[in-house]
Amino acid sequence: MTLLLEPYFVNALIDKFGHDVRTYPQEDGRVKAYVTVTLSPGFLGWIFSLHGCCTIAGPKSAIEKYRSYVDDALAWLNDVEPGTRSIKPSRED
Repeated sequence: MTLLLEPYFVNALIDKFGHDVRTYPQEDGRVKAYVTVTLSPGFLGWIFSLHGCCTIAGPKSAIEKYRSYVDDALAWLNDVEPGTRSIKPSRED
């Protein structure tokens, strides 16, 4: 999988994948990294926790899976009562 990240997140990448991770500086100042990883909810949550400072650049199937993960999270948040974890009652109730 290909990741693009801000250079100050390289240490987080090394913490996650070890010192053998391959990284390459890019002309735009970001760093490209190639990692071997399973697209698990834990990994997708880790990417999300970096607040856009690390993104999945490929393959396309991984990008689509991440978008679906984020869409599902947003849908869940839209159905939750603010300040709680309780699902909002439906309008029909």
